[in-house]
Amino acid sequence: MQAYVNSMNIRPNDPDVHYNLGRLYNDLGRKREDMTSLLLALALKPDFGAALTNLGVIFVGLEMRDEAIAVYEKLIEIDHTPEAARHILNSLKEKTTEAAPIAYVKELYDEFAPHFEERLVNDLCYRVPEKCIEFLKQLDGQGRTYAAMLDLGCGTGLCGQAFRDVVGAIIGVDLSAAMIEKARLKNIYERLVEDEIITFLEQSAATYELIVAGDVLIYMGKLDQVFRLLPACLARQGRIIFTTEQLDGDSFTLRPSGRYAHSRSYIRGLARENGLRVLEVKTDTLRQENGQWIMGEIYIVGHGNGRQGRESNPTGRPN
Repeated sequence: MQAYVNSMNIRPNDPDVHYNLGRLYNDLGRKREDMTSLLLALALKPDFGAALTNLGVIFVGLEMRDEAIAVYEKLIEIDHTPEAARHILNSLKEKTTEAAPIAYVKELYDEFAPHFEERLVNDLCYRVPEKCIEFLKQLDGQGRTYAAMLDLGCGTGLCGQAFRDVVGAIIGVDLSAAMIEKARLKNIYERLVEDEIITFLEQSAATYELIVAGDVLIYMGKLDQVFRLLPACLARQGRIIFTTEQLDGDSFTLRPSGRYAHSRSYIRGLARENGLRVLEVKTDTLRQENGQWIMGEIYIVGHGNGRQGRESNPTGRPN
């Protein structure tokens, strides 16, 4: 930081110096000073895409809605990560879309991967995988094991770690190549697949006793497709366990965070329409954001009455 301060004194009109100084302030949690540095960088270089992107994040976090809208409109105008900018702009304008753009989610987690676990677990008090496995044990008992598990949106492997003692083979799927590589280092996955969830489920002939989606559906607003595809991948007496962000009402909405929230009635309705049944659901904290707890739901879903499913078969070959 001292080197950049010295550089600023020598080259006060260099936007990169102000930008890099702002990034250091951000790392130290000094948001207001970060914002000042980014604004100085943009005064010198109005089309500075990276500075605009980071300034937008700050404005959203500080609930400066009008300022954030102006930033994301500018990002679209200069064609800098336009898909991501449109998604956040929609969230700020309370326009609920059907899903976050794939490019946005992939870029978000590719960038987040190097410090994902430290940030999520240590800074944001994230304990969703541990809460999911304990909730499942409350339903099925401490002694039940599962032949095969599908970890949808596996990320760096936090859910895989939490569930590995109760499953045989674990298959992980994620959009982000960087996340996949982090998960691979844990040596707990039978196979890791870089793919979008809907595409993977459509092409899969495999069945699993356990399907886990921890903090994954929050980037998928309309869930018709995923609920239509899940029953064929779920083995007889299998379990699907997933989380959503909490919402009253009977539908889903896109929040200013860029994530979706889903109501209980919406999830129950989709399950029923697709031959599934909500076995258990509970409200719990998911993580912290801006010093506040994000409340969510943890669901355990199985085949509905009269729906038997198939035996677990993670290979996709005929049983």
